[in-house]
Amino acid sequence: MYHDVEWPRGSNFRGEEDEAWKLLRQLRELAAQYAPAVDSLYRDDPDDTAPVMRNYEAKKPSYFATPSPQLIHALHTSLTQITCVPMEQRFAKHYEVSRYVKNQLAEMGLQQLASEEKCQANGMTAVYLPEGVTAPELLPELLAKGIVFAGGLHREIAAKYFRFGHMGVSVTQGELGHIEKALEALKECLAGCKK
Repeated sequence: MYHDVEWPRGSNFRGEEDEAWKLLRQLRELAAQYAPAVDSLYRDDPDDTAPVMRNYEAKKPSYFATPSPQLIHALHTSLTQITCVPMEQRFAKHYEVSRYVKNQLAEMGLQQLASEEKCQANGMTAVYLPEGVTAPELLPELLAKGIVFAGGLHREIAAKYFRFGHMGVSVTQGELGHIEKALEALKECLAGCKK
């Protein structure tokens, strides 16, 4: 299991099990073999950070990097915002909004990539594009309405779907209307693309 709130090098915290460390090392080695530039995306090397983090936990002086005070304040602010309500409540709200979004998409006649609920994320929905509609056609239309959806990532079917993110303040502060605005814009843009 791996949980991470990521900030620039030296100012993050992690909870990882030994298996996760092993997998992270293997992933880094693989990335270095096939795409050396990708390796730099993995900012913290577990072999560098783990001993320092363990020393911090043991209250032993240790040095890894000097994080910027602004980053520490930003981390504090983020964590304060995230934990202002019990996490169970936050998770339940994301689940509730996710079900709502998925039901609305189904009513539009759209099909999800993950057909089984147990395999569906609560913060994002991957949706097949309708017949005759392409992501390069749909996504700019949504953007013109102030909505940012993302194209597909799975290389075998990337051109066949898009991703609808529903997380964070868009979920926890429903009064902002982000979800309804996104659904309405999607409905309008799909109608326009099918003409």
